[in-house]
Amino acid sequence: MSATVAPSSEPSANEELRRLTEPFQFDDADVILRAQGLEFLAHRFLLSHVSPVFKDMFSLPRDAQTSQEGRPVVDLTEDAQTIHDILSCLYPGIEDPHFESLPSLQAFLLAVRKYSMSKLQDRMAKPLEAKAQGDPVRVFIIACKAGLSQVARIAAKHTLTWEFVDLALCDIPELNQLHHSTIRKLLQYHHTCGSTVARTIRRHECPIALHWSPNVMTPQGQRVDCRQWWTNYIEHFAERSEYRPMQLNYKDVSLIESWCSPARPCSICGSSAVPHLIRLGESLEKEVEACIIGVDLPLDDDDFLI
Repeated sequence: MSATVAPSSEPSANEELRRLTEPFQFDDADVILRAQGLEFLAHRFLLSHVSPVFKDMFSLPRDAQTSQEGRPVVDLTEDAQTIHDILSCLYPGIEDPHFESLPSLQAFLLAVRKYSMSKLQDRMAKPLEAKAQGDPVRVFIIACKAGLSQVARIAAKHTLTWEFVDLALCDIPELNQLHHSTIRKLLQYHHTCGSTVARTIRRHECPIALHWSPNVMTPQGQRVDCRQWWTNYIEHFAERSEYRPMQLNYKDVSLIESWCSPARPCSICGSSAVPHLIRLGESLEKEVEACIIGVDLPLDDDDFLI
């Protein structure tokens, strides 16, 4: 006896696509936007109001293909999800799209740029910016392609937590979609920030006067400058900052205590070294942020060409 196969309760891919058009079947619609073979019934007045591209398109005389209801049909190259997301932003009472992935957000931003929907472009800059910390290079690429200069600069700043070599050699295919000059600007920005931060760190001088403690000696019996804990801290972060300008552990107590342990026998440094370095770490967090803000990433119109 053969088993009966119950019908699947999961919607098919075609059904999922068709659902995208359900909120956009207005009885008084006067234009049909067609994407992936699906038809979105919309209003020319609204599209013309938000997009000069659509406005020009509708104003031109054309032998438009029409539906059975006599509405003109506009075939679009974008996928149905992107058209659904754009219309969701335009029509009141429909929930704004939630972009879980960068590719879907990129498709949306490139489409609204193509149709010169500047208000939607600005409106969705924040969701893109929110993803910059987790994936700064891809966000930088998308921001350049979408013409969002401020988001591109924010993403570039987040790349400063990367090693320079990792940034220079990162295997992200989308990088090939940018001009080589734009990539060079990003790498030069990273390098300049690293050099600037390193100089800022090295300007700090030890607050304790030069001295040698009789309790701190090398195995060969030579006196040691007890302030080596300060020098070790400064050089550690200065050297690392040249390759990774934004360090996240300026106040790492375990690291600080390891540098200060040789100074503990010193009556001058023993009790003050750790507090001095913690205070320095707090200061560096602010100073590094300030000097990075002062480094310009000189993007221009050519960097946003697509």
